[in-house]
Amino acid sequence: MEVQMPKPTDEAQDLTKDFSDSPLHRFRKANSKLRENVYAPSPCLHLSNIPCEISEDEIRDLFENIGTIVNFRFLTSDRPDKKMALLEFTNTSAAICGLVQLHNKEFKTDTGKQYLRISFSKAGFIQK
Repeated sequence: MEVQMPKPTDEAQDLTKDFSDSPLHRFRKANSKLRENVYAPSPCLHLSNIPCEISEDEIRDLFENIGTIVNFRFLTSDRPDKKMALLEFTNTSAAICGLVQLHNKEFKTDTGKQYLRISFSKAGFIQK
């Protein structure tokens, strides 16, 4: 897939950034397993790599300035040191803002640093 970047003379140039060579670019490897987990924007976000000491209230506080949260649920994980969650906003626009603003947010933990991973959810929010 190729993305057309704006020309240096375009007003939109200040609104875009090329992450091709950045360590923040999750999909830089051609056959990366991460490419299989790319889904269209939706109101529901999948959060992963959440430190075990972070609570639901702390996650909600982090996202509440972005938009109205309608659902939140922690998911079961194979790793006891890290949590995953689904968080649903009222609209896709808020979810996009949440992903852009908070993906790779750093958490300081007892064992060092962990970075929040955010992606659009495959299935959307499913009630337990």
